[in-house]
Amino acid sequence: TDTCKNNFATLNPLSYQTTGAYGTSYPVLTDGNLRFTHGQTGQWERSNCTMGASEGKWYFEFKKVAGAGLSGNYENWAVGVRESDGSLFSQCTDGFENQADHVYWLDAGTAKIVSNQGRNSGSTDGISDVVNGDIINIAFEKTATNLKVWFGKNGTYFNSGNPATGANPAVNHSTTTEYIIPSVSFYQYSGQPEPVGTLNFGQNPSFCGALTAGTNADDSGKGLFKYAP
Repeated sequence: TDTCKNNFATLNPLSYQTTGAYGTSYPVLTDGNLRFTHGQTGQWERSNCTMGASEGKWYFEFKKVAGAGLSGNYENWAVGVRESDGSLFSQCTDGFENQADHVYWLDAGTAKIVSNQGRNSGSTDGISDVVNGDIINIAFEKTATNLKVWFGKNGTYFNSGNPATGANPAVNHSTTTEYIIPSVSFYQYSGQPEPVGTLNFGQNPSFCGALTAGTNADDSGKGLFKYAP
């Protein structure tokens, strides 16, 4: 009876990175630490999740709320997963580091998948942009030696990916990392509205009251999602 069940991840206010000054430039977390609002203009700010997964199949959702700014080309943000034993996990010279990060990145308006590499080398093939209100689907499968990640938009995975069958992952990476940790990062340009995003790890199917709540549980009957895990 002392074993907690139905625990869901949130963003962690104690685990963040910034290119600005710590304590001054940091993501503002609200709505149960599921809404991420960028804090200081001209800096990258990244928030990591409170839970990591060592093995298994996992799914979460990210809704882009605001941040179109002066032009779509000014957007710069990323969402995905990180390897906890990456040598640069606690540093931030960019939105995500080159090593051990696997993300959907909107790079100055160009949508791409960046996996264990610099964002200039990320793949744009079959990856589409998102607008305010779109939901990004992130599914990943972790074994002792391998990580596969699928990214989708509004319930359709890029490049005919299918996490249920294991087909066409956006990321197929050999790894010995202990934990895979979801994370999100925003940059804010001068004159741009504050970038905002909300996450659902199973406990936020209405995305902080913005949508009719999703009703899709996982195969264990846990959580509620907008799209089927």
